[in-house]
Amino acid sequence: MADAEVVVIGLGAAGGVVASELVAEGMDVVGIEAGPMPGTHDQDELRNVIDARLSNTVHDTPERYRQYDDTGANAGNTGKFNLYGRCVGGSSVHYCGVMWRLLPEHFNMRSEFGELDGANMADWPVDYEDMAPYYERAEQEIGICGPDGGQPTHPDSWSYPMDPVPESRSGELLAGGADELGYEAFPSPQAIVTEQYDGRPSCTYCGHCCFYGCYVRGAKSNSLVSKLSGVLNADNFDLRDECLAKRVLVDGEGQVTGVRYVDKSDGTEREVTADAVVVSGNSIETPRLLLNSSSEHHPDGLANSSGQVGRNLMFHMDYTQIFAKFDEPTKQNRGTWSNKAVDDFILSNRIDEDVDFVTGSNLQLASINAPMLYGGNWKQLYAGGKTPPNTPTWGDGFMEEMGDFENLVWVWAPVEDVPRERNRVQPDPNNRDEWGIPGVDVTFENHPQDFKAQSYVVERCKEIFEAAGASEVWSAGTGVHHRGSSHLMGTCRMGTDPDSSVVDSYGRTHDVDNLFVVDGSPFVTSAGYNPTETIYALAFRTAEEIVNEWV
Repeated sequence: MADAEVVVIGLGAAGGVVASELVAEGMDVVGIEAGPMPGTHDQDELRNVIDARLSNTVHDTPERYRQYDDTGANAGNTGKFNLYGRCVGGSSVHYCGVMWRLLPEHFNMRSEFGELDGANMADWPVDYEDMAPYYERAEQEIGICGPDGGQPTHPDSWSYPMDPVPESRSGELLAGGADELGYEAFPSPQAIVTEQYDGRPSCTYCGHCCFYGCYVRGAKSNSLVSKLSGVLNADNFDLRDECLAKRVLVDGEGQVTGVRYVDKSDGTEREVTADAVVVSGNSIETPRLLLNSSSEHHPDGLANSSGQVGRNLMFHMDYTQIFAKFDEPTKQNRGTWSNKAVDDFILSNRIDEDVDFVTGSNLQLASINAPMLYGGNWKQLYAGGKTPPNTPTWGDGFMEEMGDFENLVWVWAPVEDVPRERNRVQPDPNNRDEWGIPGVDVTFENHPQDFKAQSYVVERCKEIFEAAGASEVWSAGTGVHHRGSSHLMGTCRMGTDPDSSVVDSYGRTHDVDNLFVVDGSPFVTSAGYNPTETIYALAFRTAEEIVNEWV
C-alpha cells in the first residue's frame, strides 16, 4: 500500500491550491517543499529585497545562462538569474499580488495572429470560457480585490469579492496623463484584502508587497494564508518542508510510484510512495526534476517522449521599467504595488494604429518600496540601479538624486515574449547543488518582435508621463535579451498532440497518466499580464479533475 494517494512537489501558488483541495476532499496527501515554513515577516529591505531571503539562491539551484551562440559545456555565465519563492506558499508569499484574467485572444494566439517566423506559436487547448469558472474560484477563494465589472478591456464582466485598493497620488498622475492622451487607467485587480475577508485583516498600505512577506499576516492573499492554512493540521495531510525532491520514481512499466527526496535537516535521502504525483515546481524547477528523473522507460527524461520538456521557456520582458520625476511628492513608496494600470497596448489588435509586432503589454504602477534597489548597483535579477542615465553612483550627485526618491513614479511593463523552441532549460551536470543534483542550463534569446513591442509600449508610457507633467522621464531594462525573471512560464507546454506537447489541458502528462504538472510550465504563450491568477485557475481546474475523474 502506498504512503499517500498523492504527493505534491512544491507548495507554491499552484501546489498549495492542489494540495489543499485534495486534502479537503479527504485524500491522503504528502506535500514536499524545498523551503521552510515562513516565520514572522519584517520590512528590512536588505534582507527581503537585496538578499531575497524568501527566494532561491545559487546554492539551491545553480544556474548557467547562455545565448544561442554560447556553445560548449562551460559557456555562458553562472549565477542567479531567476527569482522564485523557496518556502511554503512559494512565490505567492513575496509576490506583488497583481492578478489578471487573460483575454480570450491570449488563449488563441496562433489562430488570431498566425505563425511567426522564429517563434513556436500555438493555441492553448483551453479557451477563456473553459477557464472563467476557475478564475472566479481563484478570486473568491484566494481573495482578490478589483474594479466593479472586471478588467475594462476584457469582453467579459464580473465582480470581485472586495473593492479595489485606494487610489494614490501617483495613480492620479498616471490616470491624468493617460486621460489626456485618450487612454484609460483603472484600478489593478490585486490579491490584497481591502476589508476584513475570510477572517483576515485588511491591508495597511505600508508599501512592502513585492519581495516581502506581508507583516500583517493575511492582508496579502496567497496560497498559504488562503488555502494551506486551513489544512495544515489535517490528519490526511503530511507537510514535509525543507525537503528537496531529487527524482520522481517509476515502476517496471514506467508509471509513477513516488518521489525520492533529500531531507535537508540531516542530508538523508528518503522515499515516499504514492498513487499519483503532482509536480508544481515552476518553469525552472519542474523541467529540472523531470529531466533528472530519466529511467529505462524514460531515457530522455520523465514525460519527455516529445522532446518538449524544458522547451518554450518564457520570461516576459521582465526588466522593462519606465520612470518619471515630478516637482511634487508622489508617495509612490506607500500603498500596494499597483493601484492603477493601463491596458490600451495589451495586444496589437487593441492598438489604434498599425504596428509591426503581435504581442504587447499591460502598464502598471510599481510601488518603489526599495530605495536601495532604486539607487544601488544590485546586479542580481533586475540589473541594478534605476536612477536616471549618467547619475553618479556615489557622492553628492548621487545623494542629490536620491533626495528626489519620493517624487518618482515608476511603471513596470510585463511585455509578452513569444515562445521559441530553442529557449529551454536543461540539466547542467557540471554545475551541481550541494546535494549532488545537476543545476540548470538555460538557453534564451528574445525574438525580434519582443523588442519591437517593448519599444512601442515604453514610448507610449513616456508620452503618458509627459502629458502628466513630469519634469524628467527615462527607462531601464530595454533592448537587452532577458536572462531571467520572476515570471516563469512554459517548459511543459499543454496541448492535444503528444508529439508537440507535454501535458493535456488538465496538466496530466501524455506519457504517464498518474503524473501531473501544475504551475506556469504548461503555459503555451505568456500574455502581457502577471501570470499568477491563471496559475491559480489552472490549479483549481486540475484538482477538480483529479478528484472527479482520475481517482
